[in-house]
Amino acid sequence: MSTHKLLYWLPLLAGLAIFLAGCGGGGTGGTEQGSVSVFVTDGLDDQYSHVNVTVYQIAVGRQGDEGSFQSVFEDSAGLMMDVRALANLSQFLGISTLPAGTYNRARVVLGNQMQLTSTSGSSEMAALDAGVGRPLDGNKIAFEFPIQLMVQAMQNSTFVVDFDLPSFSIVNGLVRPALRHLREHEMGNRPHLAEIKGTVTEVGQGQFSLRLRNGAVVTVALTDQTVIRNERSGSPATLAVGQRVEVKGTVDTSTMTITAVRIKIKDTPDEDDATAEVKGWVKEISEGQFILQVRMSPHGQMGALVTVTYDEQTAWHREERSSAGPADLQVGLKVEVKGTYNPTSHTLSARIIDMEAESD
Repeated sequence: MSTHKLLYWLPLLAGLAIFLAGCGGGGTGGTEQGSVSVFVTDGLDDQYSHVNVTVYQIAVGRQGDEGSFQSVFEDSAGLMMDVRALANLSQFLGISTLPAGTYNRARVVLGNQMQLTSTSGSSEMAALDAGVGRPLDGNKIAFEFPIQLMVQAMQNSTFVVDFDLPSFSIVNGLVRPALRHLREHEMGNRPHLAEIKGTVTEVGQGQFSLRLRNGAVVTVALTDQTVIRNERSGSPATLAVGQRVEVKGTVDTSTMTITAVRIKIKDTPDEDDATAEVKGWVKEISEGQFILQVRMSPHGQMGALVTVTYDEQTAWHREERSSAGPADLQVGLKVEVKGTYNPTSHTLSARIIDMEAESD
């Protein structure tokens, strides 16, 4: 979310949370625009340790006025997220512009199935109840719920959509999701986290400008603790205009500035449709492979459990160590894997395995 742009963040607490930032006055038909931030947050009760849903779109509008709906987040491939992991934080998704005005309805498009993992470790697929939503093509369902969002011109706004997991219900074997608008004052001390990619457009003293996929520009602040390195080699690097980077950090919603903790310079191509980049936790380990419990993946059809294979060509990194390898794997470790995904065998052949620092 850029200070003068519409920002969207998707935060997860005990549910799905979206923050919007905007500019404005009047109805949605005005020409002035505001910036909106979108986050997600979570809620299903404690019998499930992981609740994976796939989000395709988030839009806001006015009830009874279909033409007023404006998309603030969209991912044609589907963004899979473990909303249980967002119980104590909100997750930034991006930035978007929105006409100034008042919005009283939100629409979230989800995949028609979610994957539930019990505290005992068993997993099952559960279908969402289309009877409380609107079925769409491509195995998707649109769910709507009331909101109170005022987007004011030349001002930043935040909109949070909460996946209220304790209020989810299962009726006749179908899951009825409970989504709600979570106000900023209800967020408490939960941090707003960002894990975003973009292109460096300007580098200044202690900060740089990052252009996101949709063209929005955000400011990223640097500190003495910010770690900057190349993706493939893991070696220290210097920022420059034109680089593609991935930023991990925290968001100040009052200024819409991201303070970077880690920055990876994407010195490997993003390749083709088979390339996948997945974040999660190591669930099981065996010779030459491990099972990954997915926390976040831009490949919504991948599933919540993925077999990751590696070989002598795989690059291993661990931030707090000079070297890393298979011997460093352990159950529960947070990792990020980039590689080639085979949907037939449901395996991810790793090119890079990044073991996150213990403090992450």
